[in-house]
Amino acid sequence: MRQPRNFTMVLPATETDPEMYLSIPSFTFSLVPPAEQPIDSFAELKASIRRAAHDLRDETVRFIEQTLEVAQRQVTESPRDPVYCLPCFYTKGYNVLRRLCRVISPEYKCPILEFVPNAVQMAVLSEHGAGVIRMPRVIEESGMLVEDGSEDKESLQNLVDVFFKDMEEYFFNYMSVCGTCPPIPQSFNLMKIYLKKRATNERRCETTKRFFKELDVHMNIHLTGVFGEEHVPADYFKTHATD
Repeated sequence: MRQPRNFTMVLPATETDPEMYLSIPSFTFSLVPPAEQPIDSFAELKASIRRAAHDLRDETVRFIEQTLEVAQRQVTESPRDPVYCLPCFYTKGYNVLRRLCRVISPEYKCPILEFVPNAVQMAVLSEHGAGVIRMPRVIEESGMLVEDGSEDKESLQNLVDVFFKDMEEYFFNYMSVCGTCPPIPQSFNLMKIYLKKRATNERRCETTKRFFKELDVHMNIHLTGVFGEEHVPADYFKTHATD
C-alpha cells in the first residue's frame, strides 16, 4: 500500500529584511481574540483549547499505541529493532496551546492540557516500559515542554522533514490498524500554527510563509503520492477539514 519516499522540502533562503508581522491563523478553532474585547469573550478560546488539548492527547497516545502494534505485526515479515519516539507534533502542539493559555491570563491553566504530559507518559510506560522513549521535560517556570535543552533547537528545514514523516507514519499506522483513512488530526493544525510562527520569527521569505499557509495542500500531495489516491484522495484535506 505504501510507497516509501525520502521526503525533503527545500525551504527558500532567509530574506534579510522581510515585512514582519505576528499573527496566529484560525483553523479549527478561534485563536487570539482582540485585546479590546470583553474578558468574557475568552470563554470560546478556553473551550477551543480544551478541545484541542483533548485531541492532542488522543492523537499522541494513538500514535504511540498504533506504532507498536504495527511494528509487532511486521516483526515476522521483516525482523528489525524499530526506533520508537514521540511525534514532533506532540511537543510543538502542546506548546502552542500553552501560549494560547497565556493570552487569556499568565496564570490561566487548562485542566485537560495540564494532564496531557501525564497521559502521554502513562501510554509510553504502558506500551514500552521505562527508558525506551525519551520524554520531553516540563520547564517549571513556563510549563512548556522542551527536548534536548531547547524547543527550537532543530532547524526549520529538519523539523518540516520530521513532521511530514510523522504524518506519514500516523496515516500508515491508522490505516493498517483501522482499515480506513484517519480524520485530519488536530495536531496538524497546531503544527501549522507553530511552523508559520517560526517562519515569521526567523524572518523567512514570503515563499516559505506561503508554503506553510498552504501546508494542507502540500501535505495532501505528499500523502497521496505515498499511499495512492485510492487511500488518500487528492482533495482529502479540503473535503475533510474540520469546521
